[in-house]
Amino acid sequence: MNRLFVPAVRLMNRLRYPQKFALIGLVAALAVAAALFGIYAILNRQITIEQREIAGTELFASAQRALQQIQLHRGLCAGSNGGSIALRQRLRQSALQVDMALAAVNRQLRNSGDNPAPWQRLQDA
Repeated sequence: MNRLFVPAVRLMNRLRYPQKFALIGLVAALAVAAALFGIYAILNRQITIEQREIAGTELFASAQRALQQIQLHRGLCAGSNGGSIALRQRLRQSALQVDMALAAVNRQLRNSGDNPAPWQRLQDA
């Protein structure tokens, strides 16, 4: 085991006290810098995950509003089959609201940078 430390011992024997402290300080600073870089990388990764979760929550709320509008439209369709003129007028308004809600979801998907292909297939169906 002593053979492993022979070069370090020889180097330290050649140096004076200020140089020894500077060398030890440099080694300690490198160790601290490596630890701080590791912490920074972990926190940066966590922040990225949290930002994506927030964006997903906002997208979820928009999609939920669109789903509610679609369900309302479906109910009005079933009711208007009975021939009620008032329900047919509400049905037209509901169709516009569904289109606006789906357009909002499409905008958010395009802005999020995620792959909208599954959503496009669902919307086409």
